[in-house]
Amino acid sequence: MVRPAGVQNSGVNFCAICGSPADAGWFDESSIQPAPAEGDELVLARYQIPQEYCGQLMYFSQYIFSASEGSRSLHTPEFEWSIRVDGRRLAPYASMDHIVNPWGIHGFPIHLRLNGDNEVQFVIRRLGNSSITHVGGRLMGRYWYNEVYGGPETSGHSCGFR
Repeated sequence: MVRPAGVQNSGVNFCAICGSPADAGWFDESSIQPAPAEGDELVLARYQIPQEYCGQLMYFSQYIFSASEGSRSLHTPEFEWSIRVDGRRLAPYASMDHIVNPWGIHGFPIHLRLNGDNEVQFVIRRLGNSSITHVGGRLMGRYWYNEVYGGPETSGHSCGFR
């Protein structure tokens, strides 16, 4: 059974089927938007962990569409992609100039711990001229009640098992 980092010995009740805290929920935020103007930033996806909760950012994915190349290109030197937590760039995802995780493929989970009130953002900044017309970003993860604030709010299987 795989348990989220930092809660292995915390006394949290875990689902016997999937290993997640019993009250865990998913977040999945995404958008596809026109590419920002040169020098501008655009928040493609964001999620705010509720107060008294903690969680994990588990996946992110990127999308581009170019009028001349379609969505085939993976190198985007005229754009800077970054994942930020509470406005601060998150290493090693602080400055990417290429597609690391293409849209629709979630083969590389990242499991980054988030604490209550953290806001995670997927941001793109345009550095130069480009034929890319649309960009997209997606953030997916889990969140659960932090036992420090008392007992779990709900019970049951977060994985949907009945």
